[in-house]
Amino acid sequence: MDIKLLNLEEFDINDYDNKDAININIQENTTIFFSYPYYSHNDIDYQYRFTFEDQQVFIDEIKNDNNLDFDNVILLKNIDSIELIKFNEYLSKLIDFRDGRTFLEDGIINLNLDLLSSNEKLKIISNNKKYVLYEIYNNFLE
Repeated sequence: MDIKLLNLEEFDINDYDNKDAININIQENTTIFFSYPYYSHNDIDYQYRFTFEDQQVFIDEIKNDNNLDFDNVILLKNIDSIELIKFNEYLSKLIDFRDGRTFLEDGIINLNLDLLSSNEKLKIISNNKKYVLYEIYNNFLE
């Protein structure tokens, strides 16, 4: 990939040639939301990403390095693709989309895990995931 340096003193947007522009395939009808982090370590946040496109909701786990641009997101795992109608059912009943049964509840997101054992960290991260889902569900319902 070649990188072009633009001379901004002589730059005219009307003359810009976008043949080298990178298309990241985000459609006009696509909306993306990010949850609060459920885990954070060394300036890297781990969170959920919800992508609404057409009548589908794509849910991923991602990590984001806070020292880089926000657009620099690394996909960890594609969690699920859910029809919007089904996702709205989960939302209205505050049911966790991951298993379709667990009722989400409010709680305190604990990101201070440095001094804990691995088992304690995993348990807290599991609870944090429920708490951040509860928070983003409530944001969607507003």
